[in-house]
Amino acid sequence: MKKINILLFLLLALGMTLTACNDNDPFSTITPDDDPRIISPSFPDRVDGQLPVVKEIRRDKNLSMTITATPTDYIHIQWLIDGEEVCTERTIDLPLQAGDYHLKILVTTQMGKSTSREGIIRITPLETDPQTRRIGMEYIVSPGLKARIYGKNLNGVTAIKIGDTASSPATFVEAGAESHVEYTIPSDLSEGQHRISFEDAEQNAYGGGMILVTTEVLVTSGAAHATPSQPCTLKGLNLDRISSLTIGDKTISQFSAQTPYELSFPCPALPEGSYTISGSTLEGKEVKFLDGEEFASSQRIDLQKAALWSGHHYVSWEYADGNPNKVFNLIPFDVITSLAPGTRLAIDYSIEPTAAYHKMQTTTGHWNDLPGTQAIEFSENGRHVITLTQEALDLMKQQDGFLCVGHGYYVDQVIVQ
Repeated sequence: MKKINILLFLLLALGMTLTACNDNDPFSTITPDDDPRIISPSFPDRVDGQLPVVKEIRRDKNLSMTITATPTDYIHIQWLIDGEEVCTERTIDLPLQAGDYHLKILVTTQMGKSTSREGIIRITPLETDPQTRRIGMEYIVSPGLKARIYGKNLNGVTAIKIGDTASSPATFVEAGAESHVEYTIPSDLSEGQHRISFEDAEQNAYGGGMILVTTEVLVTSGAAHATPSQPCTLKGLNLDRISSLTIGDKTISQFSAQTPYELSFPCPALPEGSYTISGSTLEGKEVKFLDGEEFASSQRIDLQKAALWSGHHYVSWEYADGNPNKVFNLIPFDVITSLAPGTRLAIDYSIEPTAAYHKMQTTTGHWNDLPGTQAIEFSENGRHVITLTQEALDLMKQQDGFLCVGHGYYVDQVIVQ
């Protein structure tokens, strides 16, 4: 009997429990008021403020991703590429040309709450595709002016398309490692970043990356060093709109040559030293100077009297023989060999930021190292000073003079200290 009573008690307790769990009782649910959350995909954090590369695929594969987010039934999804909405579904499956793209996934609830993920999608070209290679500042262009793009497999390119504008005819220029296509920027193109495409005769399109269109007056090289009372040449964009330059307390308003791409003038007869160079345009605006990776309204310019050469000459031993930029050989034979033993030769150089490495060696015209010198490697602009011994001078006389060889840098000036 006792066992029966216990069994009845347990059945009664179970019945009460089951009765308590009915559909009328409240429990936790997802509602439109919930904060949105993106569960997947997960993106890496930024590094030094830069967006991470979240996916890298070949251009013959589509960008394919699926988002999982909550509250599932109360959200609106936007896939944005370079700021433009391209999809509102949970899965994106999109073909893209070669290049880097800014991807943003934005999730917004019915109550207006939102969250997002951002990163870079990198689409790589096929080996046989036309491909870009950055040499300097050629990605900065100006409406109505000529521009060029360096790279490989460019010989079949017949036109460059900029964003949604009409295609601009392109001309291929064979120049070894510096082969490129030349084209003209439409005069009515708006300022800002634009994505470009290569087009061939069959109207196939291939990604060409981004260009920055500007109407500003920009000096990209030639303003770091000069020789007092000697000609100085600046290079850049829209330089035909410069009305005056100021170095120290001297203002120059008369120029010996002036085009959209180059400006030449005699450097003022100032004492040797460091000064500030700035300028004004015909419209009364500031001239901008490239200082490192940024443009500024002024730049330091070093004036030194005993300059054997001044300019901006790129050097890479990766070029084929006969290419003028395979070596630096612009100091005349009779000038370099007339120097006295013990002369200190200072070589001012600046790096090419896109080069894989930066290395310089001073040699004779036969590529033999100068006695007492050694190769240097560097990662920023600087000066390399060598001492010319009698042995070095004799060797240069026997072997056709003086060279700077190596890779990834510009010779900006060679002076006698």
